[in-house]
Amino acid sequence: MADMKSPSSMRLEGNVAENWAKFKQRFTFYLEATEKTSKPDKTKVALLLGIMGEDCIEIYNNFKLSDEDSQKFDTVIDRFDKHFAPSTNTVIARYKFFNCRQQPSESIDSFINNLKTLAKDCKFEDQEESLVRDLLIMGIKDVNVKEKLLIDSELNLDKAINYCRAKETSQNEIKLMQEGGNSLKTEINAVKYNKKNTKPMGNKDSFKKDTFKKGTKFTKKNDQTKTCQKCLTKHDFGQCPAWGKKCHGCQKLNHFYKACKNKRVQEIVNSDNNSDGETFQLESIVCQVQSQKSEWKETVMVNGDTKVCFKVDSGAEVNILPAKKLNEFKFKVDLSKTNKTLKSYTGHNLKVIGTCKLKCKIGKQSKLLEFYVVDQNANALFGLEASECLGLINRNNFKQVNIISSNDIIKEYQDVN
Repeated sequence: MADMKSPSSMRLEGNVAENWAKFKQRFTFYLEATEKTSKPDKTKVALLLGIMGEDCIEIYNNFKLSDEDSQKFDTVIDRFDKHFAPSTNTVIARYKFFNCRQQPSESIDSFINNLKTLAKDCKFEDQEESLVRDLLIMGIKDVNVKEKLLIDSELNLDKAINYCRAKETSQNEIKLMQEGGNSLKTEINAVKYNKKNTKPMGNKDSFKKDTFKKGTKFTKKNDQTKTCQKCLTKHDFGQCPAWGKKCHGCQKLNHFYKACKNKRVQEIVNSDNNSDGETFQLESIVCQVQSQKSEWKETVMVNGDTKVCFKVDSGAEVNILPAKKLNEFKFKVDLSKTNKTLKSYTGHNLKVIGTCKLKCKIGKQSKLLEFYVVDQNANALFGLEASECLGLINRNNFKQVNIISSNDIIKEYQDVN
């Protein structure tokens, strides 16, 4: 590697002793990489001074070395060592070492390197490794890790470092899994009615499509108090669970559907109905991997010429329309705010965006029906009332009743004593 670039010149500002130690190490690597370690001392001294720079050549001249010593490489290095040697105060160095603690945002590797650097000036001799281990235990911020390390009576520095690194790595992976673990897709089945008093809605207030677009851009600032506009959760910079994921609304990458800025919901207006709020409980929420062979589905013409496949469920008392399906419509849809909620038996609320009215037609039957629009990967659902209105379900009323007398029963079962 004869064409390796030479190291940069020696810096004489700042911590000169540390600068010299780093320069000397880089120069040694340079000699070995360019196969010049076996060159004559005179050549290596000339190379050293040429790379160090003019200010260091002046320092070299002030050494007042003899002609013979001035050409000896080890002698020149030794004189520079003495010249740049730090005048360390052991008491101050040890004070800094024993008060070193891991900072809130500091990684375990950074903390360990800081301890080792501070220990070099403390002159601990053969006790240095054990003292670095002790300060690692005392200074680490994770109390659980500290407790684990204290239990091990045969703990050495390498073992402590390996455990701390493994713990930090596992914590980061768990955090990442938790942030991205909310992607389970669910499906709505029957919805049951459960009346519940809630506060009525306030004054009328209109929202446009842009309401769904508002939000500050996600910046590089590591601020967990702000919500990421790609996934609508809070996380560290660079840890967005939506990265690389495809939106099932616009089909573009790097954001979830719930954060999609291309939603075509046109308008939301407050409902004029100020009655008490109501809660609709979900009979069940099941994963999409469930078999769908027994489902009853009907293709319905919506607002004239748009075909929509609805699941028919006589156990549901409201009609459901997922926001994804709504955004596929080519016509404008007005949404009304509602004070009613959809809740599962487990107590989890579904995000109800609002309600809308759509003209639905099956065969010759046509009705204007109300739908609850939910931000959920769900089936479009017809409840009991809508199914009856469109002739999908008929109620049979029996008008003829056969009255059986006690004599008839005795006659039929005369063999029974």
